[in-house]
Amino acid sequence: MRHFTTKMMTTFFDWEDDEGLLEEDSDIDSNSLHDLLLGLADSDQPQDKTVNKVSYPKRLLDNTMKKRYAKAGFTEEKLDFLHKFFQGAVNLYGVIEIIDLSQIYADIKDKNQYPDISTDEFIKFAELVRREQVPYYVFDQHELFRNRIDYDFERIIVNEDLLGPEGLHSLEGVYNVYYSNYASDYWEPEDMLAFAGHQQEKEEQALLDFFTKLGNQADESKELAKKIVDHFIWTCKGRIEDVNPLPKAQFMQLLAHGNRTVDDELQDQLLELNNNYNRHRHVYLLKDWTTDEWSTNPDAQGEKAEQLKAMPRLLGLIEKDS
Repeated sequence: MRHFTTKMMTTFFDWEDDEGLLEEDSDIDSNSLHDLLLGLADSDQPQDKTVNKVSYPKRLLDNTMKKRYAKAGFTEEKLDFLHKFFQGAVNLYGVIEIIDLSQIYADIKDKNQYPDISTDEFIKFAELVRREQVPYYVFDQHELFRNRIDYDFERIIVNEDLLGPEGLHSLEGVYNVYYSNYASDYWEPEDMLAFAGHQQEKEEQALLDFFTKLGNQADESKELAKKIVDHFIWTCKGRIEDVNPLPKAQFMQLLAHGNRTVDDELQDQLLELNNNYNRHRHVYLLKDWTTDEWSTNPDAQGEKAEQLKAMPRLLGLIEKDS
């Protein structure tokens, strides 16, 4: 059962919101339900043991990778396609296993006239691209879960956006998305390659423009603005709890560049940007729903769906004992 706690992080620091715009949705305690189900209904299947940090193979130089791809027999056409297809997948889903990605490829291949990629080629590319300097990781099962056995077709592709500031030492966002209730039912795009570029939504760009203008437009301010927005996006996409969406030290440094202070006007502007982002962004694994559509669609709400599925199982266990 894939699961995560739906608890949106919407506050920037410790600012209060008199209108209740920043309240977190915590009316369902799904952790206890999940643990109960694991203990009762799934006692024969031990819970996955996650790792605190990943030991990932060293990335290799481009020239070395070209030689390895050539030795493996990849044509330029297939290599270009696979790079774009994998990149589109991590941009869209955040986390996905090779076996699921290959099924999506099979489903949309003919209508897009994709090149013929065999199962062996999918597996071989996933093995090789682990060593390439790309903005995602391809993990073996044991690298993320201590009690898993490695199968080539079950490697897990992860967008680097989910790893956060600490890189391979920060895996909470990866697990939050991986255990999502939506991961078993992916939304399939018309063409995966349409997502291969950087999917910078207009709300994300608005955030970047806003923070850049808070500084003095110098390169240092632009760099600080990007770090702040990247951190904010990470907390949202990875559904990270107990972390400030804005790194306070960098934010205060940016304000100093522009001789600004945190006043009511700035707080209102930040809240409006935050709310716009959370309303209109397309969330990983939600069948391309926007956040507004997700929040109003009962079929899309992870904990509630888990609870509805779990109750018949619990009732069945009770009936067996009675």
